[in-house]
Amino acid sequence: MISRRLLLGLLLVLAGCAGSGDSGAPVEDDSPGSTPVESATTTIEPAPEVEVSTGDVDAGDGPTEVVEVATIEGWGSLDADLSVFGDAVVRDVVVVDGRIVVVGCPRDQGRGDALAIWTSADGVSWQRAAGPSGADDDRVGCVTDIVVTSFGLFAHGFGLLRSDDGLAWEPVGLDGGAEAAGTVEAVFVRGDRVTVLTGRVSLAESTVASLFTTVDGATWERASDGLSEIFDNANVGQAVAMDEGLVAVGASPGGEFVPTATVWTSADGLEWRAVTPRGEGFADSAMTSVIAVGDSLVAVGGDDLGTGLMAAWQSGDGTTWERMDPPAGDVAAEHGFMGARSVMTVDGVVYAAGRDYDAGRAPEEVAALWRLEPGAGWEWADLDIGLVPFVVAELEETAIGFWPPPGWPAFSPVRILTRQEVPASSVRAAGDPPIGPIPAPLVSFDRSQARRVAVDGRTEAILAGPLAQVADDRAGGVVFQRDVGDHVVWWLPAGGLEPVELLVGTEGQQLELEGVTGAGADRTVLYQRRVNGSPQTAEDTLRRYAFSDGTVRELAVIGGWEWSSLISSASGDTAALVWANEAADGVSLIDTRTGAQLYDTQEAGIRCSDGSGLCMGFRVAASHEGRILGLGYRSPDLALSVLDPTSGAVEVIAAFAWDNGHWYPEDLFVTDGIAVISRSAEPDHQTPLAPLAVDLQTGEAWVIAQVGWARPAES
Repeated sequence: MISRRLLLGLLLVLAGCAGSGDSGAPVEDDSPGSTPVESATTTIEPAPEVEVSTGDVDAGDGPTEVVEVATIEGWGSLDADLSVFGDAVVRDVVVVDGRIVVVGCPRDQGRGDALAIWTSADGVSWQRAAGPSGADDDRVGCVTDIVVTSFGLFAHGFGLLRSDDGLAWEPVGLDGGAEAAGTVEAVFVRGDRVTVLTGRVSLAESTVASLFTTVDGATWERASDGLSEIFDNANVGQAVAMDEGLVAVGASPGGEFVPTATVWTSADGLEWRAVTPRGEGFADSAMTSVIAVGDSLVAVGGDDLGTGLMAAWQSGDGTTWERMDPPAGDVAAEHGFMGARSVMTVDGVVYAAGRDYDAGRAPEEVAALWRLEPGAGWEWADLDIGLVPFVVAELEETAIGFWPPPGWPAFSPVRILTRQEVPASSVRAAGDPPIGPIPAPLVSFDRSQARRVAVDGRTEAILAGPLAQVADDRAGGVVFQRDVGDHVVWWLPAGGLEPVELLVGTEGQQLELEGVTGAGADRTVLYQRRVNGSPQTAEDTLRRYAFSDGTVRELAVIGGWEWSSLISSASGDTAALVWANEAADGVSLIDTRTGAQLYDTQEAGIRCSDGSGLCMGFRVAASHEGRILGLGYRSPDLALSVLDPTSGAVEVIAAFAWDNGHWYPEDLFVTDGIAVISRSAEPDHQTPLAPLAVDLQTGEAWVIAQVGWARPAES
């Protein structure tokens, strides 16, 4: 294994670069309940070779030397036409109207380069956008950020640019007055307001900030000095949008000359307050980049003027921050510094990239890469872990990322990476599997009737419809709903002829049966209760009814913003929740006895909604041996995968062809090492199909010859 410093130094040298009971009594569900809660990875093909220039970087020509550099696990290189990028570095990316638009920085900004913006409809073929050049008189230069607004795309270099489609750009004049002179430092977007921060040099090398804002995309208004002066003599490194508003990081009050790591927050992008952290670990440092990791924020940076270590901070709310411990062995020399310039999270792991400078070493400066795994501390990362996608976008469910990282001091040509699909040879393969025996006793139901099906295939009709949900009561009877909308959960005891009302919701409540857990006296019914038919953050709850004494206990608040949680599987001692809100989606495990949350992907730093986590697309999930079994979309197929909560690693068990909405996953249960997947026909999800069974050890899959939604049953 080539050491980190040796390989990174080699790249620099090659480049020549320096820089509940009573069976008959209905229960009215109006109790407040108790207090709510608080493997292996897939194999990928090697990446193509990376060409590292050995000629004059400024000239952009000369011979090349081939260096074998792989990608990190789960990603591979996209066979794209990269010549259009030249020697530029990609800084930011957005997707609009099915088109990727990236902005970047040419390494030599003094040659009047063409505009450093590129577009692609597929990630393979690229073209350079038309617009002002990078020459000084056009005041564009390095294009560092791009945002999507209600009024089109805005990007900025020295000046501000606007485009309708990303293909053609034009300069934006903010104000014709002399006080507007200066460079664009940042663009903030909140709702329909776009605000631009500019800075101009004043006396004694001080800088004066101005804020310009628009709510129509055409008319710009200069904010009062009282609003903009908070950014005087400051550098803003990067801003990130949170549910509550915007968080920007950088340095102040002396900017790059006397840096103090600083954070600014705003609800609307126009009125800001500084929350400059107090305490050890902030003076003489600057925050350069920030990213959301689950419900937290991680910022990175350092001090490029004095000796110091790579710096990282974390915050749970954007206002209170703490310095994180540096990597073990991350010791700067007497005349050295380490600084992170960019940060990214990929598949639950946080990566930071930057520089390691040591005046007593040759070469003095090398590129540096660090990583932070869930539950661990920062550590050095050898470059031979593979190229990391630092700037990532999602194009039609395909994740596309770019290397090298922004601020990477070593010359490395642009590489385009994409999440690897599972090789066909590694799974039991796609299409509808052959018909086979049922793996365990099941209750199978459709809209007209329910049946108990034995292992040997014998069936017993137990209930006539209409039916919406059915679960085995673990004692020879069944719990069911005729319609979720009537707010009643019924029970047909073993040997009973007439069902009884078990749970009756009061006005405005909607009850939805999820399952029965336990056996004998310990049997409980799990259900969701919604209020007014729509998700409410504090009123959409998971509840448990005990057959033993008829009590109802609230286990957990599982509501969300705009979308509610969906119980995928409630059997045994855990319930798996696939949840979503406006900002993210994820998977949680809840203890069905206590209501305690056992695991949550977002808290673990795995963001399932932005392409950085393989749990992305989970539609149903279940607990399996302490891990999360999930079924979801991994274009172009459906994949059954296991997510390890400890490591964040994902193992794909089986994949199924999903031919243009052929079927939709409805339920997922694990019984005796077999996953049982209920399916419905697209597009209305009302017609049940024959379920699938998957052996979780071998990945072998087969169709159960009994059409209906299937749930585990007692034999």
